Parts: sequence; structure tokens; C-alpha cells
Amino acid sequence: MLLHDKVWITKEKSNKRAQDFSKKLGVSLVTAKLLLNRGIENIDDARIFLDSKLDYLYDSFLLKDMDTAVSRINKSIKNAEMVWVYGRDYIGSMASMCIILKYFNSIDLKGHYYIASKGEEENHNITNSIDYIKSMGGELIISCDCCITSDLDIEYAKSLGIDFIIIDRNEYQQSVPTTAPVINPKRKDCNYPNDMLSISGIAFKLIQGLIPKERFKEESYESYAYLDLVTIETIAAGVPITGENRILVKNGLDVLKQLKNLGLKTLVQIFNVNDSMTMEDIQHMIFSHINPREKIDNLSLWIELLLCEDYNEAINISRELYNNITTSYEYGNRLLSLETVRGNLQAPSNEVMKYIEKTPSLEIDLDIGITDIGFNLAEELKKLAPFGPGNPRPLFSCKKIIVDRINILNKDSQHVELLVHGENRVFDCIGLNVGKGNMNLSRGESIDLAFNLELNNFKGIETIQLNIKDIRRRYEDFYSDSKIIYNYYLSFTKALTQVDYTSSKYTSQNIIDLRSNKNRAKYVAENLDLNSSNLILVNTVEGLIDLSLFLSDIERYDILYSVSFNTPSSNNKDIIVVNPILSRFDFSDYQQIYIYDIPIVKEYVELLLTSDRNIHILYDKRDREAMESFLIKVVPTRDDLARLYKYLRKFSNWEDIDYRDFTRNIENMNLSKLEISLDILSDAGLLNYSRKNDKVNIKLLQPPEEKIDITDSKTYKNINLLKDKFKNYAENAFSVEFK
Repeated sequence: MLLHDKVWITKEKSNKRAQDFSKKLGVSLVTAKLLLNRGIENIDDARIFLDSKLDYLYDSFLLKDMDTAVSRINKSIKNAEMVWVYGRDYIGSMASMCIILKYFNSIDLKGHYYIASKGEEENHNITNSIDYIKSMGGELIISCDCCITSDLDIEYAKSLGIDFIIIDRNEYQQSVPTTAPVINPKRKDCNYPNDMLSISGIAFKLIQGLIPKERFKEESYESYAYLDLVTIETIAAGVPITGENRILVKNGLDVLKQLKNLGLKTLVQIFNVNDSMTMEDIQHMIFSHINPREKIDNLSLWIELLLCEDYNEAINISRELYNNITTSYEYGNRLLSLETVRGNLQAPSNEVMKYIEKTPSLEIDLDIGITDIGFNLAEELKKLAPFGPGNPRPLFSCKKIIVDRINILNKDSQHVELLVHGENRVFDCIGLNVGKGNMNLSRGESIDLAFNLELNNFKGIETIQLNIKDIRRRYEDFYSDSKIIYNYYLSFTKALTQVDYTSSKYTSQNIIDLRSNKNRAKYVAENLDLNSSNLILVNTVEGLIDLSLFLSDIERYDILYSVSFNTPSSNNKDIIVVNPILSRFDFSDYQQIYIYDIPIVKEYVELLLTSDRNIHILYDKRDREAMESFLIKVVPTRDDLARLYKYLRKFSNWEDIDYRDFTRNIENMNLSKLEISLDILSDAGLLNYSRKNDKVNIKLLQPPEEKIDITDSKTYKNINLLKDKFKNYAENAFSVEFK
């Protein structure tokens, strides 16, 4: 009984815990819930998440072999040895090489680098490179993610007087080399708290170990100088942006945005990337210009640029690099488009539960009210950044907001702009590729939106913009082809013929009066008594849509799939009956009864109140307007009856005709109106008809000699009387207390 083509799975956390977070952290209730949704369960962790200073990084020496590696490097520094940094031609290795080389430059130790050839890497034969490094006077090799796993290679180097330090993040298929320090958080014998560091993150931890703790915690240039490369490579590596990775990336983004590094500043100018970039845009500065899964050409140019501190030299290198990229690749497969980058970073979690019939789903962080949306929330969301794997950009939903204006930007690409409002708040919205099925949105229509909240800056004026990820319609006609709406119309007609309930005396002892409850669907879901039988009675098509969408959101398929029409048809404890014919119910089967929306006659309520069950009355003032509008829609006028009869006279007999054929071919006709009209024409002696399932057989009778007044039909009189009675009863349905 799914209406929408996507399931919106909404996370929900305890309001009580969220209120505690909100008070102690000084953030809104929305932000507090977002923190809880991200698995942050205590206040201290929440403070670290929001603050993310480098002080919160783990001690580097928790990494296995870090003490040995730092000791050996310090020996090289003291003795002015020739240190070589060894890598291969891909982003992670090169970034980690540059981090280590930059450190050596900062302490005036000349660092050298060697990039393994393709043949050396494929054959795992590094003896030639070791021989070359020896010939150049090398005494220490620091290997950066080069798959060096053989003690034989390390022993060979030692025989030539060269020591090895290995930094790596691969899971070893065989044993870890024992003849050299191996810094790798994925080692089985390493208990470091974060085994998801990127290779540049591991290189940074080595630098953290080399810098005295006192200087590192001063948050000086010395501790921040490497974070630009760490950030770029960590993003490119696709590791979770959580925990320690998030601390590194968040601080690195600050470094990048300040453009402290002249080389990066030059790239910004050369590659035309502006300084208002988000995390998704940062990747375009350097490494997103090359597919991180492919090999890198122009290796020396990249290394020299990343290490360059001379402005003019950096400009020359950047131009040469840019020209080489343009002529070599012509911006082909090795370039990542910004949309691809954003798509990768915002990919949904693999843990999102799929709908039981494999229907596409959206994982909604939080359902919020339109009054929650504002600049304060937008500013708080900045504290949750950077967003990426493990920490996706918050996806909100907002229900029952009104469309003021719609602008189709591109019919082929289905991009739309909306202006929406609710509770005296108005917001601009932009939706890329959400136009399918929504091109006929109309002004005044009520919709649900799934969106990211963003700030838009245009000519110095900052405004809030909702970036739409999905639109969910509540307009009944949008679902006219669905089976559930089809059944609603047919069952509504049956219910109209069974409304002759008599008034009874009742007591208010078992009444739970929640008329005009703001979220009745949520109330029903939260208050179902699992130890008893529950009956949920739905009367309006709007109520049916509202309840169905909410139950799919919270994955209560046990209730959602227990829907029946007119009378109960299953033995489920939790059951929804639409357009109930109460004379056919045994109320003793249920302990809890929920009147979800307004019934068509007041005696319906009175009958339920005499049932000695717990009655939860939830109907809303908007139900009155909805039911009145629906009655106008389904009660036929003289013109409707004339059009139908004229159409039927084309043939004397209609056999096994699908009801939908009539509604498609006759102006202003629907299923309920068709059945009522056939009853009226039958009363008037103009035809006989019978229906079986979705088919109808109609036989026209000989017209009477004298002209008839169709309004004399008993059915016509009763249905219009019922419409008038509802109007009178509904006027007092919300003002009179139950006594």
C-alpha cells in the first residue's frame, strides 16, 4: 500500500535526551537530535564533534612502531643523514610523500624522493631503486604506501647500510615485516583507536610524533602546515569523515580557505576555483583534476608545486602543469566533474534499510517544522561540517507546506524552482532532477519536501535556500491511478448507503479527546497498545494519504498492510478500516479505537462512544473542509446525470465495462459519483445495473413517456440531505465538549 515511489525512512531520537543535549551544549533541539542520529551518545563526544580542535587528536605513539620510527628519523636529523622518501604514482602516496618532505624542509634537512616505476610496482622488485638510492648516498628510506611487505627487500637495503621505515594502510595478506618499523593502524597487533586513517593521515601522525607535544598543541603554523594535503587526500580516499579524520579535515578546510599555501593559492587562480569553496569544491583544487584511481603523469611537477614556497616559481609550475593536463587529457576521463565529486561525497550509507519490496528509499535525518528553518539552524549546521562518508549532509523533511510558485527550469532535465510557505514563513527552493511527476504542481497545493538546508549568497545578500532531493505530493488526484485511492472511492459509496445510525446515550469515561492534534499519525503510531487489539477508522481520502505516508516513513508495515475497506478483513491486531460500515463491526474485538478523521455523520461517533472501548478522537478542523469538498466532488448534479445518461444511450447494453472507462470518457466524473449516479438513474427507472469487482453491466430501460424529474429520486434526495446534514453537524464538531 505504498503511495509514493520512494520510502522516506526517518530517524528519530528521544526528545528527552535531545533536550538534555540542547541545554548542555547550547544548541537547538534540531541540532541536538542530529548529533544523536550520528551516534554521538554523550556530551563530551558531542563537544569534541562540535569543537574538533587538534588537541583532541589521539597520541601518535599509540600507533605500533611509532616510537621506533620517530627515534630513527631523529637520528637522521641529528646526523644530517640523506633521507629518501619512496612512493608511487597515485594521490595517496604522493600526498604522504609531500607531507614528510615538507617537514624535512621546515627543519632544513634536505629530503629526496623516489617514485617507483610501473614495472617496479607490478613486479614488486625494488632492488634497482634501492641500488639507485644507495648510489646517491641514501641512508634511510621512508616508504609511503608502496606495498613493501618483504623482509628480503628490507634486509637487502640493510646490507647496503640503508634502514627502512614503512607507513602503510593496507591490510597485510601475510605477516607484517619484522625487520623495519611498520606504521599501519590496520595491523592486527596495533590497538590504535582509528584504523580508518588515510595514508596522508598516517603521514601526519608521523609528523605529530616528530614535533614536540608542547609545540604541536600551540596550534601554530607548525602543526597546521600539513593539513591542506591531508584534507585533500583524505577526501579523495573516500574514508569516513568521522572521529579523528573529521578533526583533520575540518581544520584542514580552514587552512585551505585561508589560502595560506602559495602553491595552492596559485592553483586556485590558475584552475579558476574561488575561495568560497565548500568541502566538495576543495577537491577541485588539485587532486580532483586527476582520477584518484588512475596513475598520475607529470609526477615531478606535482611534487615540486606542492612543496613550492616561491610565488613566481609556483605560477610557472602551475601553468606548465595546467598546459600538460590540457594537452595530454583534454579534460577527459581523468577529470572528475564537480557533480561527480559531490555525488561521491554525499552517497547514502550502505546501512540504509531498503523497503521490503526493494522500493528506492531516502534516509531522512529529521522531520522538522517550517518554523525550525532559519539562519540560526543554518549556522549551527556549519558546526556539523565537513560532510562526507560517515557524516552525510543532514537531510530534512518538512510536511504539508504550500506551493506559492513553481518555475520549470528545464523540462528535459526536470529542474524546478519553488517558492513555498507555511505558518507565515516563505522559502526559495531549488530541485535538480526532481521534476518527474511534479511538472503539474499547482499553486496552493500541499506537499512534503526532502531537502538539504543551504545558505545562498547573491550579490552579497545571504538567503536561505532549500535544496530539494525529493517532492512528495498530497494531492489526491496525483494518486488517482493507485489501487488504494480506487478502493477508497468505491468504499465511500458503500459507506454512504449505511449511515442510518440512531443516536444513543454515552458516557465520557473512555474518551480520549485529541481533536485537532497537530500530528495525529504520530500519535496513533506511538500509542498503539501492543498488548491489545487496535482499530483505526479512516474517513477522508486526505486522512488515508496522510496516515499511509507516515506509516511508510517509520516502517510500520505491519499496520500499513492491514488496511481494509468498509469492514475488517483480517485478524491483525492493528487494523485500519477505511470508510467503515459500523453496523457490521463487533466492537468487542478491539480494546483501542482511533477515530482518525471526521466521519460523515455524528451518530457514527455516538455509536462508537457506547461501545465501552477506549475511543481516541483525533479528527481535525481541516477535515471539515476536506469532507465538504469531497462531497461536492462526488455528489452528482443534474448536468452530471444528463452527461452520463447521454453517453450511455450510445448503446442499449454495456457488458463487463471497466469503471475507469467511464471516468476517463465522461467529463467531471469519478468512481464515487459514477456509482451514485447509476443508483439515481436506476431509481428513476432509466436503467438496471450490476457490478462485480471492477466491472459493471448496464442495461438501459425504455424511457418513460412523460418527462421525469431526476431530483425526485430517493437516492438523489438522500445524498443531498446527507451533504446538508454533514455541514450542520461539522459546524459544531469542534466546539461542543463530549459530556
